Amino acid sequence: MLVAIALSLLPIQGQAGAQTWRGLGPYGGGVYKSTDRGRNWQSASSGLTNLRVYSLLLVPGVPNTLLAGTSQGVFRSINNGDTWTALSSGLPSNSAIYALGHDTTRDQLYAGGSDGVFVLGQP
Repeated sequence: MLVAIALSLLPIQGQAGAQTWRGLGPYGGGVYKSTDRGRNWQSASSGLTNLRVYSLLLVPGVPNTLLAGTSQGVFRSINNGDTWTALSSGLPSNSAIYALGHDTTRDQLYAGGSDGVFVLGQP
């Protein structure tokens, strides 16, 4: 079963318990994180070399792991958004990623964007 976040240029978010993340899309604000259900927010963009975040995915079954689709590829955080590293190997350079998904049956991550749909591999 493929699970994905719908394409949207509006602010999008993911939530796990009291932690909430929000990407600011084409406005270039990066990712923001709240640990108190949205009362207070702090930047969670350390390591993001592109702050136009169009999609976020909390990777099911992989604790503390998020993916961010940006205007220049995919980034992964393995520490709840505290730091990010590029995960764009195999993607065309400067490919904007608007949607991220996780196929729970095959345990595969997918990215969809300006240059097509790509298999990112296992979480």
